[in-house]
Amino acid sequence: MSTEKIYVIMTSTFTLPPGPSTSPMLQSKEWIDRPIDFWEDCLQQYGEFFTVQLGSLGSVIVISNPEAARQVFALSPKLFECHQYNEHYKYVMGENSVLVQDGERHKQQRKLLVPPLQVDRLKIYAEKICQITRQITDKWTSEKPFSVRLSMHELSLKVILDIVFGSSEVTLKQQIIGLFSSQIFQDLGSWSPWARFGKLHPLFRKMIAAAINKRRENFDPNCTDIFNLLVSMDTLSDAEIQDHIFTFYIAGVDTVALGLSWALYWIHQTPEIRQKIRQELNSLPPDAEPMAITKLPYLTATCQEVLRMYPVVSTPIGRKLTAPVQIMDYNFEPGITLLPCTYLVHHREDIYPNPHSFQPERFLSRQYAPYEYFPFGGGNRLCIGAGLAPMELKLVLATILSRFEFISANEGEVKPVRHGTMLAPSDNMKLQIIHREY
Repeated sequence: MSTEKIYVIMTSTFTLPPGPSTSPMLQSKEWIDRPIDFWEDCLQQYGEFFTVQLGSLGSVIVISNPEAARQVFALSPKLFECHQYNEHYKYVMGENSVLVQDGERHKQQRKLLVPPLQVDRLKIYAEKICQITRQITDKWTSEKPFSVRLSMHELSLKVILDIVFGSSEVTLKQQIIGLFSSQIFQDLGSWSPWARFGKLHPLFRKMIAAAINKRRENFDPNCTDIFNLLVSMDTLSDAEIQDHIFTFYIAGVDTVALGLSWALYWIHQTPEIRQKIRQELNSLPPDAEPMAITKLPYLTATCQEVLRMYPVVSTPIGRKLTAPVQIMDYNFEPGITLLPCTYLVHHREDIYPNPHSFQPERFLSRQYAPYEYFPFGGGNRLCIGAGLAPMELKLVLATILSRFEFISANEGEVKPVRHGTMLAPSDNMKLQIIHREY
């Protein structure tokens, strides 16, 4: 049963909302270095709409009012552009990536990329996700506390490569995994993996280009992997195919890895939550199919709460207006960027009582509107992996929790820190195995 509300506030018209008076350079630094504190400070001082100046993006209106978020998500794509907000992705995904497209081209690319990730296709990937999880976690030892983030990055990389390339291109997948493991994943600091990926970018392109040529020479129309789908399209250039592949495994690796890391953190902060998930898993028959796991209500609620607490992408794609737009009582002119803040909406006391407390039960007792809970953005810019990521979270967690018992071994307070444009648990988040099922 839906319990949607209409959120109304009175604001002045024809003027931008208030915001910090510091320089754009300092505001950009605060946005990058201490995002949550900066957003919360601005919310407290200026209210549900506040204006920040973010360098080349100009005036950005940060919104934490759900009704306003609904109106922003409902805007026609003819009224805004997003490529300015995602310009930094062009250097790792390519200029043809769906993330840096607008208008009709963005619409066409979504029609191409979304079908392989729809629900009827996801069950094909489910067993493979569980299998890869078992392979990765077989290497875990109980000798001392360890950070799970590196394992989660390796796991999510293998999953996305398998989804894109299927059972083919074994050598290519091994080469990519080897380069990530030996060079990119050596340090998971704020921006360092992205910098190392940038240096290897030409090599990855060369490797994928060779695979494209090989696939064209030995094309099998019965092959159903995403790579085959892309290669089969005469309208796509080699550069476009490469950019779409980069988009899949850049957007699909860090986001899932960090979501899993946060999930393991929160689950092991509260033994009762861990026990409830295990009881739910034990209620399934031994021969249950993986998709049955994804329908377990408490596991699902836990994953939803994980993405509420620290949404990996805490601000969805900003809409830079190309025409005048009214949002509630504000009139915004072209050139203004509208940005609903996922983190701030997810921490509203009126929607989520005790918002800083991890409570999966809230998702069992209430259905939230898509403008009250939007970990994957909204409107025509909804993440194309919005169906795959929750399924992957649930299957990986179920596989891990059915095989291992951990204790939390954090080295001090775990805080959210920058990992590129995302929020990750700090490196002092540790677990230690106390029991494993072989």
